Amino acid sequence: MKKLEFALDLIDKLNDKVGKGVMFLIAALTLMVVFTVVMRYGLDAPTAWSFEAIGFVFGTYVILAGGYAILHHSHVAVDILYTRFSPRVKAALDVFTSLVFFCFAVALVWKGSQYAWHSVEIRQTTGSLWNPPVYPVKMMIPIGASLLLLQGIAKFIRDFMTAIGISRSKSG
Repeated sequence: MKKLEFALDLIDKLNDKVGKGVMFLIAALTLMVVFTVVMRYGLDAPTAWSFEAIGFVFGTYVILAGGYAILHHSHVAVDILYTRFSPRVKAALDVFTSLVFFCFAVALVWKGSQYAWHSVEIRQTTGSLWNPPVYPVKMMIPIGASLLLLQGIAKFIRDFMTAIGISRSKSG
């Protein structure tokens, strides 16, 4: 049991560090948007690169923050009835609904890996005037999906243990 708890804590720490690291991308994103607006509307000198760069940074942020969002219970939920249940009933419901999550997460890792690898193979670019490579950003899809899946597995294990009365869950 100690080894399992150690592994689950390791997953939590990994996603926490990645999530806190990508939070800095929001600052970069904000600066980029402000710069773009000033250049376009203030100086009448639009940039050729800003739209794509903002998309790259935002996409990276969103995909890498998924595991962090699960860890800190930040995903949107409709919990009108859920909040009234005991922790054990909540955990049992989470175990049941995790089947949908695992279908999504596994498909995202699998297809995202194929999608990203194809982009690397062909050295895909945007085809725009700036024409930056797309494959570094697309590689974030399987990485972020793997972090999401790992955190989902950790949550599932904790919820299962709570549902059968073994331990207390970290779930909301």
